[in-house]
Amino acid sequence: MLEKTERQNFLYRLQEWFGSDFTAVFFLIFGVLCFIFDLADVLVISYVSAFILTLVFCKRVNNIFAYLFYVPFFISTIALNDGRWSVFIPVVVLAAVTVLIFTAYKIIDERSKINLGKMFYPLIAFTVAMVIGGAVGRFNVTVFFVILGFCIEIFCFYLIAINCTENLSKSLAIFFIVGGIFVFLCYAYYYIDNGIVWKDWAIIFTSAQNINTGSIFIALGMAGCFYLGAGKKTDYLYVLLSIAMFIMIVITQCRTVTAISAALLIVEYVLFFVYSENKRIILCVALFFIAAVSVLTAAFFEEVKIYAEKFLKKGSNGGIGIREDLWQWCFDRFKEYPYFGYGYICDDAVPTIVSFYPNLVLAHNTVLHWLTVTGVVGTSIAVYFYCGKYYSLFSRFNKNKIFHTLCILTIALSGTFDQSPTMDIFVLVATVAILAASEKPPEKGFISNAY
Repeated sequence: MLEKTERQNFLYRLQEWFGSDFTAVFFLIFGVLCFIFDLADVLVISYVSAFILTLVFCKRVNNIFAYLFYVPFFISTIALNDGRWSVFIPVVVLAAVTVLIFTAYKIIDERSKINLGKMFYPLIAFTVAMVIGGAVGRFNVTVFFVILGFCIEIFCFYLIAINCTENLSKSLAIFFIVGGIFVFLCYAYYYIDNGIVWKDWAIIFTSAQNINTGSIFIALGMAGCFYLGAGKKTDYLYVLLSIAMFIMIVITQCRTVTAISAALLIVEYVLFFVYSENKRIILCVALFFIAAVSVLTAAFFEEVKIYAEKFLKKGSNGGIGIREDLWQWCFDRFKEYPYFGYGYICDDAVPTIVSFYPNLVLAHNTVLHWLTVTGVVGTSIAVYFYCGKYYSLFSRFNKNKIFHTLCILTIALSGTFDQSPTMDIFVLVATVAILAASEKPPEKGFISNAY
C-alpha cells in the first residue's frame, strides 16, 4: 500500500513538473545555452525527451507546443549534410510516433468525449490539397510521404490542442513572449560573435528555420503582451515590453514582418488604451515613443532612406524587388503544371532563395505558393481550409479572440511578401494551436484586474 502511494506521489510530481509552464520556460532558457555552446545534440535529445514525457505523464499537455515552436532556432550550426542528423532523426521519429500513439489512444479511450473541433474537416481538406502537390507529372514518393506525414502530425496537434489542454491561450501568450525574446537573444549572440552585416542575415540560422520565421515569433510575442497585460494594473509594463519586442524585430531587419509588427503595435496601443485604468501612463509612453522614433529618424535619415530604398529595389537582397524574379519563376512553373502543381522540390536553385534551400520551392507568397506547388486543383481545395479557418476565428467573436486574431493575422500577412505559412511546418503548428485556443471558452479574468 505504501509503495502504491509513493508511486502515485512520484507520478503526480512528474505530471506537475512536465505540465508546468515554468518547465517550458526553463527548457527555452536551456535552448539558448545550448545554442551559445553549440550543444545541438544535447538540446534535441533533451527537448524530445521533455516532449515525450509531457505526453506520457500529463493530462494538460500545453508545453509540447513550446518545444515545437522554438527548438529549430536553437539548432544553430546544423546543416542538412551534417553527420549529427543521424542522431536527430531517430529521436525526432520517436517523438512523431509518440504523437500518433497519444492521439490514437485519446480517440479510442475517450471516443464518446472526443471533440473534433471546427477545423477538423478544413484540416482534412488542407491535407488533401497538400498531398496533391506535384502528384501528376512530377510525383516523388519520398516527398509525398514526407508531406503526408507532416499533415497527419499537424492534424494530431490540432486534436491534442482541442482535447488535452487547459488555459491554452495563456500558455501560448507566455511561450510567445519568452520564446520570442530568446530567439532574438540567439540572433544577438550570433551578431556579436560573428560581426555580421546586412548581406549575411540569411546565414544566421542554418537549421530548419531562418530569421524571417524568427521575426514572426517575436511578433507573436507582442500579441502575447496584449493578452497578458490588457486591463491589468501593470498594463504599462506590458506596453513597454511590446515596444521592446518591436525594436527586436526592427533589428532583425526582416522588412515585411517589421511593417506588420508596426501595424500590430499601433492596434495594440489603441486596445491597451481602451481597456486600461492607467490611460495617462499609456498615453505618455506612446508620446515618448513617437518622439524618440522621430528624433532617431531625423538623426539617421540617410540610413532610413537607404533602408526604404532596399525595400523597393530590385535585386538579390531587395524587399519587393527580390520577389520579381522569384515570383516570375514560380508563375512559369505554374504554367508548366497548372492543374496539380509543380510540387515541392525542383532540379535547380530557385531564384533569390538562399543556398541552403537549393531544391525547395519557397514562393514567399501564400497564394502563389499554393498555385505553384499544388496547382489549381490543390488551391481550390485549400480555399475550404481558409474559409473554415476564418469562420472558426471570427464566429462568436469575444474579447478573448482579440489575441488569437492578432496572432493569426500576423502570420497570414507575413505570407504576402515573406515567409508563407504553407512553407513552414512550425508556423503551421502555431496556427492550428492558436485556432484551437480560440475555440475554447473564454479564460477567466482576461482583460480584467485579476486572473
